[in-house]
Amino acid sequence: MTLAEIKAAVLRGDTVHWASDIYRVVHDNVGQWLIHCTMNDHYIGLTWQDGVTMNGREDQFYLKSKPKPSPQELAIDRAIAASGRHGQPINPQEARQIKRLIKGRHRPDRGQGVKP
Repeated sequence: MTLAEIKAAVLRGDTVHWASDIYRVVHDNVGQWLIHCTMNDHYIGLTWQDGVTMNGREDQFYLKSKPKPSPQELAIDRAIAASGRHGQPINPQEARQIKRLIKGRHRPDRGQGVKP
C-alpha cells in the first residue's frame, strides 16, 4: 500500500497493519500518523521526519478484512441509528452498551448497564 492509500484507509475507518497483526497504523487526535505495537503499547512514526519515507516497505502494509455483519447485527445497527433522543444522535459508547444489552452480554454486576 502506498502512503496515500494507507492514510485514506485509516481515515475511512479501515484497519491497516504493518508486517504483522500486532502493528496497527493509527491517526491520533493531534494529527500524527503512527504505527502502534499492541503487544507493548509503543508507537513509532508512520514516516520519517520528511513525512514521505515510510517506516516499512509498501508491500508490508495491508488491510485487515472485516467480517461481514450478520443480519442480526445489521438490525441492531439500524435500531441504534433510529433511537436517538429528541433528534440527537447517540454516542458510540451508548451504541456499544445497547448492542451488549440486545445480544445478552449485559452483566449488571460489572457496571456495564446503560446510564439513564
